Amino acid sequence: MVDHDPDQLAAQHESVLKFVILGEAGVGKTSIIHRFLNDRFSTDSIQTSGVEFHRKRISFPGHIDVSLHVWDTGGNALASPMLSSYLHEAHVLLFLYDITNTASFSRLSEWFAIVRKAICEPETPGTATAASAYGGVLSDTASRKTKEPYMALIGNKSDMQHIRTIKSEKANKLAQENGVAEISIVSAQSGDGVHALFRKITATVLGLRLGRADFEQDIVAADVKREVKDGKPLAEKPPMNRTRSTVCLIN
Repeated sequence: MVDHDPDQLAAQHESVLKFVILGEAGVGKTSIIHRFLNDRFSTDSIQTSGVEFHRKRISFPGHIDVSLHVWDTGGNALASPMLSSYLHEAHVLLFLYDITNTASFSRLSEWFAIVRKAICEPETPGTATAASAYGGVLSDTASRKTKEPYMALIGNKSDMQHIRTIKSEKANKLAQENGVAEISIVSAQSGDGVHALFRKITATVLGLRLGRADFEQDIVAADVKREVKDGKPLAEKPPMNRTRSTVCLIN
């Protein structure tokens, strides 16, 4: 009889979802990801060049583990010849803007148009899938979502409502025009809504039914964080310390 490592077996059977964060430079894409990964906020964030890759595991009731592969794109990704590679087999696309910056919102129409075109381009032979490149198994539900990513329109800086320039009516109109499934505002600085956003979208894509108590459960960070530049994974970094944070339900 061959002994198997329980942790290794669990990793082989967990679902994998690929999130790609898109939007203009300076809207807080990296800050939101760091808030989700480590529950931290830094004012010293360096603008992303190319793309960086992160991974975090979250758990749901019923012993359901999901590995979220989060791709942090730079603001120049819109003009990058690698955009199709960044979007390849993405399950979730988060279009981010700054609710206090009109220009960051105005350019999203262009982002939607170019991203849709990139998604419709034929796949490049030999391109690795999200599951094969980074480990894990895509669930049937997640696999079906590969060709039609779940799209969300996310406003950052909900803690600065007093100087908000993008009203909800504008966001709703843009979402309707582009078939967006989720509209939300969050705050990378305060953490408001960030964890719940990722958890809620993950549950929706996988078809999981969650109650308020499920949203309030702790989320455990995965042990691995890797970065990607120009579509290629860099050397793996040492494991991150585990962090725990509590999330609340988005109304």
